Amino acid sequence: MKISTLRTILHALNNNNVRYIIVGGVAVNIHGYQRMTQDIDLVVQLIPENILTALSVLEELGYKPNIPVSKEEFADIEIRENWKKTKHMEVLSLISKLHPDTTIDIFISEPFDFDFEYNHSNNIQLDRGLNVRVISIPVLIEMKKKANRDRDRDDIQHLSWILAKMESDDE
Repeated sequence: MKISTLRTILHALNNNNVRYIIVGGVAVNIHGYQRMTQDIDLVVQLIPENILTALSVLEELGYKPNIPVSKEEFADIEIRENWKKTKHMEVLSLISKLHPDTTIDIFISEPFDFDFEYNHSNNIQLDRGLNVRVISIPVLIEMKKKANRDRDRDDIQHLSWILAKMESDDE
């Protein structure tokens, strides 16, 4: 993944007031454990207006779903719930010919209370003029436990160490 692409995506979402929280490997990196990741995992607030804005913004950057799905279908909660039940779908992947090294995965259901976590997420300045919402380490660890892949277990170990260090520094 190119850092310049990440910045472009996040600036575009911010400039259009999209409510989102960064999770996954990018969140792991932002919290201090540097490792490779090829995608950007986002939990976008799943209200129709926010979804339609997010997908329109990403479409302007050349991103489109890797399956034939319209923005309106993705904005429909009943359709998303059906995908989850019948296709065991967790995320909608967006790909771009302009940014082939960076896939965007958007969760099709909010894995936590979005408003609560948005208000309690870390508001981190990545660059001058670029503040982003990043999921807290404890919630990220819980998400990683549910995914339970090898890299998730490795992330949990490092995130737990970072969290313990932060807590000991606070004492």
